[in-house]
Amino acid sequence: MITLVLSLCLFLIIMAILYWRLTIPLKQIQDVVSTLQSTYSVSQSALTTSYRETQEALTRLHTIQEQSNTTLTRSQSTMDTLKGFSEAAHATLLKVEEGTTALHHAFRTPQQQGSWGELALQQIVDQAGLKRNIHYDLQVSAPEKNKRNGISKFDMVMYLPNQRDHLITCWVSTTFDEEQVFLLQNELFGDSVC
Repeated sequence: MITLVLSLCLFLIIMAILYWRLTIPLKQIQDVVSTLQSTYSVSQSALTTSYRETQEALTRLHTIQEQSNTTLTRSQSTMDTLKGFSEAAHATLLKVEEGTTALHHAFRTPQQQGSWGELALQQIVDQAGLKRNIHYDLQVSAPEKNKRNGISKFDMVMYLPNQRDHLITCWVSTTFDEEQVFLLQNELFGDSVC
């Protein structure tokens, strides 16, 4: 029985030693598990925050992309409109060039220039309110005393007061400009025109 008691004591001592040896690593394991759990919860919180921020950034990026697409579409539309204006301007310039070429060909001879000058002169006096056969006549032969520089036929005669007729010969050059029109108007009507 003593052996039994001794065996039992020995068993209890061995158990106490084993318990003491096992409780220290168990405590350490519990501390490591606790540290791992707190690290996991911090990591989980950080990941959740990072995920939310990433989602918000992606939403902002998507909004910016949509705005950029809208701006790009508007820019393309504006470019198409400008291209249309450019093409229309080019077509107009081609028509102006054709008209200018035709006008240049129309004034090649002195007869053509004279005809144009007569027409321009008649339009000027008509716009001034003068009446044909009352205030003026066209294609008039002048008496011998009124010949100027050997010219006996004038494009227009202006009937002025006190029987002072004014004889006019027209010509138009291909460079007939507004200043020449002004001078012609002054010659015809004095300072009362303009």
